[in-house]
Amino acid sequence: MAQLRAQLILPVSVKEMAKDVSEYLPFLKPGIKTKELVIFTQTFDLLTWLLPRCDRFPKNQRFVVTHRLQCAALDFQEAIFEANAQAGPKRLEYLISADACQNKLRLYLRLSRHLKWLSGGHYEHASRMVASIGRLLGGWIKQTRSSGARSAPR
Repeated sequence: MAQLRAQLILPVSVKEMAKDVSEYLPFLKPGIKTKELVIFTQTFDLLTWLLPRCDRFPKNQRFVVTHRLQCAALDFQEAIFEANAQAGPKRLEYLISADACQNKLRLYLRLSRHLKWLSGGHYEHASRMVASIGRLLGGWIKQTRSSGARSAPR
């Protein structure tokens, strides 16, 4: 029984796990390796950095601005997951939705800095992360639009 428990908890090897973890993540398209999807990694890094910072915002704003900031960040992540699971015009729809969520995220981060809930260094760090993710998203939108234009009937 102990041997069975050890097999369930511990992976066979780290090398095997690093090959392709997409089989463990059902929201990713089959056959796409996670290491190729940098936008997911960077968005996850942003969330793990941002969400604990939100706990330090004033309590009287936690259900107003803080809640909207967190929702915008989480909605962005959900939209890119949904976009990855779709193809064609539906994918573009989700990517445009993700872009709108990212714009809201920028707004709430700027507001947090203006109200001095984020220090200048924290705001700069968050802005760089969001800008990097934005470049990846813009490239994905551009690629999706160009592949849709080629396959569209004339």
